[in-house]
Amino acid sequence: MDAIRNPETTRVCVAFSSIRREPIVWPRQALDDERIAEFLNLYLDEGLTALPPIEVVPDDEGGYIVAEGNHRYEALARADVEEIDVAVLEVPEDIDPWHFAFLRGIVTASTGALQLTRREKWAAILRVSEADSGLTDREIGRLLGISHQTVGRVLRRLGTRRSTRKDQGDTDAGSTYLSHASSEEIARRAFEALESVYEMRGLGVWDLLAKDRTGERLARILLDVYGDEARSRAERFRDWAEQAIAEIERGVR
Repeated sequence: MDAIRNPETTRVCVAFSSIRREPIVWPRQALDDERIAEFLNLYLDEGLTALPPIEVVPDDEGGYIVAEGNHRYEALARADVEEIDVAVLEVPEDIDPWHFAFLRGIVTASTGALQLTRREKWAAILRVSEADSGLTDREIGRLLGISHQTVGRVLRRLGTRRSTRKDQGDTDAGSTYLSHASSEEIARRAFEALESVYEMRGLGVWDLLAKDRTGERLARILLDVYGDEARSRAERFRDWAEQAIAEIERGVR
């Protein structure tokens, strides 16, 4: 935990082209264009030292991946700089560098001015739990600035279980980490969550006497997660399901 909260760093000057931003290791869902424009103006007016250096981790190709400072990176890209000072994070030997970058991003986002949304926190809880980084619910909660009870409740609600990472051998770390977000895995997680909602249907006497209330429970979860956007999200899920049914009937492989 301390290595994530207060990592050892080395300040070096590197070619900007050697750095890349990987959204998969960033806990936020989208960039803020206004924030990028604000940072760009600061760089143009006050120089490259106007803001703290970007934090990066080394990749397997001799370059670097952004761990903290995604908006600064995008602002610098628009400023068309050739070299910048960065803070290279020391990654513990027992942690995948990509996953370490993600954990560091969680810490800085949870303690910075721009807080993670509830949706982003839920996604981060799921990602950290399934990566099996050896962190307890309490430690995950500390990273995100929430209680361990909330972490446990989210995992139960999503119907997930901690899994043990198998030996990765000499598999490329970046490819291994990206595999956690493969389309097949995303689909599996989605339907496991839906099945968990469905399996709750027999818990009440009313369900036994009247009808399956899975839809009602799913609606409550969507409202809890998406708020005012719950209906549009539900309609999107419905459209995806209808398209999938049509493809299945067509015999897609």
